[in-house]
Amino acid sequence: MAPLTLPYTVLDVFTTKPFSAGNPLALVRLTHETAKHITQEQKQLIAREFNFSETVFPHDYEPDSIPPEKGGPARAVKRAFDIFTKPVEILFAGHPTIGTATWCFDHVFPAGAQKGVLVMHSRGGGRVTRAELLERQPELAEVGGGDWLEEGFEVNMKIPSLEIMEKIRPAKPPSVEHILDEDFQGAIGGLQFYCELPVATEEGLSPSRRFRVRRMTSLGEEDPATGSAACALSVWMSGKANSSDPRGRRDFRYEIEQGVEMGRKSDIVVEIRLRGDGGPESVALLGHAVISMDGSLQL
Repeated sequence: MAPLTLPYTVLDVFTTKPFSAGNPLALVRLTHETAKHITQEQKQLIAREFNFSETVFPHDYEPDSIPPEKGGPARAVKRAFDIFTKPVEILFAGHPTIGTATWCFDHVFPAGAQKGVLVMHSRGGGRVTRAELLERQPELAEVGGGDWLEEGFEVNMKIPSLEIMEKIRPAKPPSVEHILDEDFQGAIGGLQFYCELPVATEEGLSPSRRFRVRRMTSLGEEDPATGSAACALSVWMSGKANSSDPRGRRDFRYEIEQGVEMGRKSDIVVEIRLRGDGGPESVALLGHAVISMDGSLQL
């Protein structure tokens, strides 16, 4: 039997500078035919071989969404894609979504195709103790009390200065299994540190909030860009701001830089709109992606 050959593309996501910034993403393309001959286990092996934080496998057009130029009706183009980290397949991640969408709009979608919408829901809560965190990050002992450790599946810690941010080292985050709902047991969490940066407000424009973040994965590795974690942090920040604003502000924008200490600066933008009751109505994750490599692999 002849080996199965699959084309792939590597993109640097949340940047416009290939090879020197952003979070690398491997995109392995599948047709309806090749998708029949590759297993999820083989996809996992490919993800481990690339050794990036995530590898995606976009499938061909779904049968009910063939674009007009290929004989289909004038409707949005739908594509399913699988996301793998090095150890496991996951349901959603931000930088694989941005990278895949960028590639699709440049290579797949017909001119004028509607943009798709992806809705995310998450739940969970709880608290990781200061002792558990300092066991892994002893350099942070100088960070005082106050609202420095936030609740949630994605644990976020507020850091008061960039000088302290630079002292953080890659390490596995504390276990959050004991605070997760049953459906989330075994899920991959992370530990994210954030420091607010000053922002210049242009006259007539609603000011953005700017943050420097660092995020450690469950493997103890630092991630150069994590779109889903940026969204979670932004939603939480927006809810806090809304509850303390007598005018009930509903629209928020966040500019987040990540990966600076790794030499892989990533620029992430999140726009939030809240409902009247303060809950999230919409979450928009924005960013650039640039192709750095094309090739093929064999199974």
